[in-house]
Amino acid sequence: MLTQIPEKHESEVDAEKRLSHYREILQALYDAVLICGRDCRVIEANARAEKLLRLSGSKLQGRPLTALVMNFDPEIMKRIEQRLERGRFTVLEAYCVRGDETVFPAEIAISRIQLTPAGEFIFSIRNIEWRKRTEAAIRREMEAQMARARSEDDFSGYLNIVSITDVLQLIEASRKSGTLTIVAENGEETARVDVSEGQVIKARCGELSGEAAVYEMVRRGGAAFFFRQGQPTERDPITQSTMGLLLEASRRVDESAQPGGDEG
Repeated sequence: MLTQIPEKHESEVDAEKRLSHYREILQALYDAVLICGRDCRVIEANARAEKLLRLSGSKLQGRPLTALVMNFDPEIMKRIEQRLERGRFTVLEAYCVRGDETVFPAEIAISRIQLTPAGEFIFSIRNIEWRKRTEAAIRREMEAQMARARSEDDFSGYLNIVSITDVLQLIEASRKSGTLTIVAENGEETARVDVSEGQVIKARCGELSGEAAVYEMVRRGGAAFFFRQGQPTERDPITQSTMGLLLEASRRVDESAQPGGDEG
């Protein structure tokens, strides 16, 4: 006599489908992903995590985060959980430890998922070694450009390395006199500022002049700058110091970046 196998309840079938879809999505994600419990131990990992951390799924399973993320401790997890409870997305930078004990800088985005009544956490890990190397190279180039600007009467540089604000602050600190020209990628002049002993005395940006031209120049940015020493004589009715102009320009840029923001 054959034993009849009981059919699965519809809710059980749905649960299995959801679990299957969850695992498909987990493996399809570009970032390395760890699913962790409230005890800060790995429950599951995708293939990208296995490759990035150089550990198999079986070795990752049950491993504490303290063994994978340097200086990670329960107190940090407590603060992260508090932020998540307030609906705040959490991203942190830390060094991660691979299975071969090498380390790498990582950006880790943390969010929540409800796989069980207790709730779990998603740790999305991205290797940012290239970003750190790029930032270090940019920092070295910026320092070199600033050093040249301090020591030379005429100087130039690229605005993807330093900002217009940086250049004007250096000109003010060095009490230089001359003309600062901003150009676009096609080499066309977009703005010109005359300074006397570090203070802006005349500015042009498009149809704007004076203080309004400085604000617009900072907002637009540019591709490159050129400073030529000299003693300008013509003046606009500019009453603010160079630092005052830059602070006001920064305020306007910040306000315009906000939803519904408008320059005042």
